[in-house]
Amino acid sequence: MKKSGGISALEKFINRAENYPISSAGFTAVFISITFVRDFFEALIEPPHALFSAGALSTTVTQLGVLFNLEWISLFMALTVVLKIMTGEKTASVMKILLLFYSIIIIVPFLDLAAAFPGGCKIDYLYTMKDYLQALLLFFIPGASIPVCPGIRLEVFAGFIMCGAYILIKSRSFLRALAGSLLLYFLAVSSMAFPVFILLPLFPFSPSNFDSIVNFNFFGTALDNALMSRVSVMIFLFSTPLIFLLMALHYGKKILIEFSASFFSPLSLVYASAVFSAFIAARSASGGPVFTGPFDIFFLAAALLAALYISLFDGISSKPWSSLIVPLSIFIAVACAALSFKMFFIFIFILCLRLFFEKEPFNLESFKAVKPLQNSINIFLMYVSGSLLFFSPVFSAPKTAAAAFAAVMVCFGGLFFRDRSKTVYNTACLLAAGIFIAAGFIH
Repeated sequence: MKKSGGISALEKFINRAENYPISSAGFTAVFISITFVRDFFEALIEPPHALFSAGALSTTVTQLGVLFNLEWISLFMALTVVLKIMTGEKTASVMKILLLFYSIIIIVPFLDLAAAFPGGCKIDYLYTMKDYLQALLLFFIPGASIPVCPGIRLEVFAGFIMCGAYILIKSRSFLRALAGSLLLYFLAVSSMAFPVFILLPLFPFSPSNFDSIVNFNFFGTALDNALMSRVSVMIFLFSTPLIFLLMALHYGKKILIEFSASFFSPLSLVYASAVFSAFIAARSASGGPVFTGPFDIFFLAAALLAALYISLFDGISSKPWSSLIVPLSIFIAVACAALSFKMFFIFIFILCLRLFFEKEPFNLESFKAVKPLQNSINIFLMYVSGSLLFFSPVFSAPKTAAAAFAAVMVCFGGLFFRDRSKTVYNTACLLAAGIFIAAGFIH
């Protein structure tokens, strides 16, 4: 059957949109530019007008630089997974065309301003199961009473249509197109009710008290009482399975196994155990309970994940996923900022240290002691970041600090055997991790 001129032109446009030349760093820069412009206009035009807030600068930075970016990153990854599975296209091609159409999000604040002139439409999450279900059922119905801004509803509707059209053109399957559009719809609406969505696995255990569980997790007692930080931490946790799924879809099973082995390597466990040790010791030294609420468990899990991500930079230049250095650095930096701005600056220092040791004009990698020294410094900094998560002095527990230093030295010695004896190297790393964990409970 001969294609019409319109269909042929559309397919040519899609082919160009999927295959334009762009580097990983360039892709990341364009993505951040699109999301920042959207977030800037939203903070400028729409309540609560974060750019004009009389509150602390950290609140504005957390909203524009951390929370909103994690939202856009996680949604982008989720949509990439859906479109990749439904179309069978290459992951890179799907991400390129998705990036092109992602720019539509920039106009949404202006649509909201036009609909609710002159004050704009207040942006907020949905916090109850009732509001979440109502949004899922009535989102596209004009006039339906849903606490979501009209511009966002139009944004999701446009995405619903374009997603379905793209899948239909690629797969020639109406059922696939419908399924893909419905998945996009579900993910988009769920992102607006993220506090409810992320805790849905708990709903079957206590349906009648579920709203109270959501409220307590995001508003109840916790070591970090800022709502935006809490939501950011939960989005970070949600994003990690998406990263592994994208690694599998893009690189294949073999590289996924290698990536997972690096992520959970003996050395990466030392990084994570350093954070754990400092976290437990700092809370115990304060005289209060280690966990003051359920959110603290999620917070600690996120801190451990951040340490595991940071450990990935060890030898990343020789890995198959080395092209991901820039986007991975941005993601980890934002995730660290969600936990603590102090942890964010520690991560930036680690990146600077990496450039100093591994790049010209210094390039000290040829010296055998450099890699063990670099990793040992990073591990100690992970211990420091664990202490600073709650503004505790780094050496508030002297015995723990001494044990932590011993763990760093054990790992330092083991790193010299990394290429000569895996048994010695692995034993040293696991011993160091064990010392760190035990040190957290020394009083």
